[in-house]
Amino acid sequence: MRVPAGPALSSDLVAAMVEAAPDGIALLDEEGACLHVNPEGLRILGAAAVDVLGRPLFARPREHLAGPSRRVVRDDGTEIEYEARRFRTGDGETRWVLVFRDAAAYTRVERRLMAFTNAAASVAARSGSLAATLDRVAGEVVQATAMAACQVVLTEPGTATLRMIGQAGLPLFPPDFPERFEQARRRGAHLLTLDALRTGGVQIGRGQAAHVLTDPAWEPLRPVMAAFSWDTYISVPLTVGGRTLGVLNGFYPPDHDPGEEEVAFLRTMCDQAAIAVENARLLDEAEGKAALEERQRIARDLHDSVCQSLFSLTLRMRAVELAAERLDAAADPDGRLRANVATARRLAHDTLAEMRGLVLELRPGALPDLGLEQAVRQHAAAVAVREGLAVDVRGSAGDGLDDDTVENLYRIFQEALHNVVKHACARTVQVRLGRDGEGVLEVGDDGRGFDPSAPAPGRLGLVGMAERARRIGADLTIDSAPGRGTRLRVDLRNEHSNRRLNGRRDGDRA
Repeated sequence: MRVPAGPALSSDLVAAMVEAAPDGIALLDEEGACLHVNPEGLRILGAAAVDVLGRPLFARPREHLAGPSRRVVRDDGTEIEYEARRFRTGDGETRWVLVFRDAAAYTRVERRLMAFTNAAASVAARSGSLAATLDRVAGEVVQATAMAACQVVLTEPGTATLRMIGQAGLPLFPPDFPERFEQARRRGAHLLTLDALRTGGVQIGRGQAAHVLTDPAWEPLRPVMAAFSWDTYISVPLTVGGRTLGVLNGFYPPDHDPGEEEVAFLRTMCDQAAIAVENARLLDEAEGKAALEERQRIARDLHDSVCQSLFSLTLRMRAVELAAERLDAAADPDGRLRANVATARRLAHDTLAEMRGLVLELRPGALPDLGLEQAVRQHAAAVAVREGLAVDVRGSAGDGLDDDTVENLYRIFQEALHNVVKHACARTVQVRLGRDGEGVLEVGDDGRGFDPSAPAPGRLGLVGMAERARRIGADLTIDSAPGRGTRLRVDLRNEHSNRRLNGRRDGDRA
């Protein structure tokens, strides 16, 4: 079937198309001298029209135009990737049309497209942990840009606490980078990361390295930031649905300054990272909801059956004990019956206490109604019975703590007591509850102790307690040494505890 030809293009329309083309387009004579070049071509060549018209674009124009090579390096070092076509004009003259682009820029675009594709595939696959996915995103960013190092820093939900959860490049930042960062903030350092989190906009600090390495406020971070060569710092927020989840921080070497195209690329990569974070949150939320529902079902069953039966048993055993006490000496000459009945009653009572503690562990939703103090006392009693450990609880928890604070303080206490049972070989444990400013929670033991500063990759419990403390704006300190026991203390910071007592969350801004 013959396809009818479209309408002929006017010379004005052709000229307009050439001028608006996204690639460089040049018209050359038969010898390769430039007769015309469009605006994009002039930008790629870095020259004005007067500098190129009437002159060859290449050192050996006919050789390059006729040869198989499709790349050429100009005298100024610009590498040009091109396609050339030879044609004859209506009056029989030979001309060349040259379509060209900056090969280096084109390669950067290809790298960025590949980086975006790989990152998107990693996020979509949701394989491995969130940390592994964000490491992959950071790695793709480093590969596609001139960054020396890149890190992804997230904010803890409901707090201003930061945690680094993805990184790439050299050097790798130490695990305590967020703590050093917080120390620098307290010393008055101006942190572009916080500006990005607050405004939701990209922050670029040129010449930032010299400032960091000389300003005393940056002292906590100086050993880390002096370990590699960098000059410009960029912080790009990760946002989903108007919420800022964290930032991607990049460190550029002295000879590179990120332009608009690179910033746009970083924004697209941050979108992928934000999707990964949100997906992980939704997945955790769904799994947590399912687990919570199952725990609550088990807790209800235990409360309605086992706990009620044990409670009835303790009442009946008490009645038997009272009856045994009225027996005469002939019926129970050596008092063995009374002793056995008393022992059985105590066992029933202790088992009931342990079961109530188990129900509380399974139903964290009961914590707000029960209160921190009563929850701590019940769990301490259950552990004391189960482990044969003397656990002494003193003091009273302050009123006004919000549900999130109560939940995290209770979980810290649980983990601390678990560590005593598992590692300390202690005989006694002292638990002290206080009010804001007095040490809200303190757990001490007379066990074998340990060196808190010694590296121990397996201490996930300590890491978890520290994260929970940061989440509620608290300071957690551990005082211990081999042979002299351990004392753990949790103090709410004044600025956070005041907000809680006023019924506000950490994440709210004044």
